[in-house]
Amino acid sequence: MVEQVGQLQAGEAETTAVAATRMPTRALAHAAVAAVAAAMFYLLYRDVGAYFVGRWVAEKEYQHCFLVLPLVGWLVWRQRQKLVAEAKPGSWAGLAAVAGAVLIYLLGLRVGANVIVGFSFPLLLFALGWACLGWPAFRHIAGPSLLTAFLIPVPRHMIGIVAMPMQVISAHATAVLSSLIGVATSANGVTLTTPSTRFLVAQECSGFNSLLALLLIGCTVVQVLRMRLDLKLVLLLLIPPIVVLANIVRLLAVVLASEFFGAKFALDALIHGFTDIIVYLAALTCLILLADFLSSRGRTGELAAEPSG
Repeated sequence: MVEQVGQLQAGEAETTAVAATRMPTRALAHAAVAAVAAAMFYLLYRDVGAYFVGRWVAEKEYQHCFLVLPLVGWLVWRQRQKLVAEAKPGSWAGLAAVAGAVLIYLLGLRVGANVIVGFSFPLLLFALGWACLGWPAFRHIAGPSLLTAFLIPVPRHMIGIVAMPMQVISAHATAVLSSLIGVATSANGVTLTTPSTRFLVAQECSGFNSLLALLLIGCTVVQVLRMRLDLKLVLLLLIPPIVVLANIVRLLAVVLASEFFGAKFALDALIHGFTDIIVYLAALTCLILLADFLSSRGRTGELAAEPSG
């Protein structure tokens, strides 16, 4: 009996020693793979990456891009224990996805489209993570890997496609609200006409700048909060209306200021002043409050669904 107990203890000690030996080996293997992947991404994307960073610096619409990698790193770090616990040798399906992402990259090079080359980056990152870690572990960081799509500035002509409807809606809603308040205002396309002044709601005044930054924050929030998938989708779909509403309030303030304090004050202090920051902060506040409300509703629904003891 004593001999059997001794054999069991020796076997357990040997198993523990083997596991302890495998852990550093696995960590070194993952570090080596990460180093090779980083070198590969640098070689593939250094030219288009330099072009994109230049646009981040030069264009206000994309200055939020500097926040993307820190946010992605933070989201991945939050899941580090699950990654270690659930990592598998790899996935053939993920390897097939790598091949698809590489084809998209080659297509972008072939047609000379930086945006296609750029969007192959989050796809290739997603596919490599899936192939190396296996889906059970990678699913915890699938969202953060796709969040890198916010690094890619879209072509300039596509900005106008999105911004123009926002300009028109903002102009017409401002005209209606101004008239209800008592300042007779008409809207023709993106032009606002008051009794004393005519304003052009330019692309810079559409709220597009705030829209991209708020979408980035919204996509981060839904990965942090414990919410049902449908509530997460509702939160993301409400971001554009929130931005447009905040922009309408800004334009309404401009119209009223022009009537009471003059057009020069309205243009210098409001339009060319600090209102972009105010619009973004107002929209961000609404997003946070809405996220808290939807999150509490989701928790209430989960508690209600639990059977009473």
